Amino acid sequence: MKVKMLHSWWSDKRLENYINEFLDDLEHEGVEVVEIQYRPTFWGYFATVVYQ
Repeated sequence: MKVKMLHSWWSDKRLENYINEFLDDLEHEGVEVVEIQYRPTFWGYFATVVYQ
């Protein structure tokens, strides 16, 4: 399995765009997404995508 960490310092919408772009890339490569975790913090918005 592999992990991709994504973040945005400005907004959750921007992070959503990053996640969707990354998922489009994975779908194009035929890769299976196992899990997506999202966590807002005081310093920004973070997500982890686990795929294989």
